[in-house]
Amino acid sequence: MKPQNPQVRKYGARTFAAYDLAGNLLAVTVYKKGALNIIATIAEYTTSLHALQAELISLRAEGGK
Repeated sequence: MKPQNPQVRKYGARTFAAYDLAGNLLAVTVYKKGALNIIATIAEYTTSLHALQAELISLRAEGGK
């Protein structure tokens, strides 16, 4: 079963791993805060991307006015 949210899990004795929604490894960091920051940054980019896609759809529906 795939995770519902990006995850940060312990990775080895002293490192943390950030995983995406599909369970793919994104990064390994020394500090948990670093892995959490990667997840937060990707979430911000995803939100911005969705907003831009919605705006594009709206503009296309108006006929590019």
